[in-house]
Amino acid sequence: MKLQALLLLGCLPLGAVACGAMIGNDYVVSEAVCSLDEDCPSHETCDLATKRCQPPKGWTCDARYYDEGKQGPSRLACDCGCGLPDPDCADGSLAACDYCDDAGSCSFRPCSNDPSIAPKNNATCE
Repeated sequence: MKLQALLLLGCLPLGAVACGAMIGNDYVVSEAVCSLDEDCPSHETCDLATKRCQPPKGWTCDARYYDEGKQGPSRLACDCGCGLPDPDCADGSLAACDYCDDAGSCSFRPCSNDPSIAPKNNATCE
């Protein structure tokens, strides 16, 4: 039943709790659907009002960007400056960052030209 509902909404299932869709060559993940905390990844909680998994407190960027998974065939999207480390990042370095200027980030510049992201703790700015 859940799989049918996701397919009717235009979603392809991703694990047990999320769905996404192919847009061009990229697989775009939507917010995870939940009814209990157990439906969410271990580091997230279920917002019972919205039925969406929420990142841990302290994440300042859009909730959909936290641990969003693959963006394209084999690449994770590492969002930086968002108050907490993004599990999509290979490590805590600035070099691991893909996005540094998300709404809610402490930075307003693209990662390649950003001296404000802390070089050894990409969740914060200096």
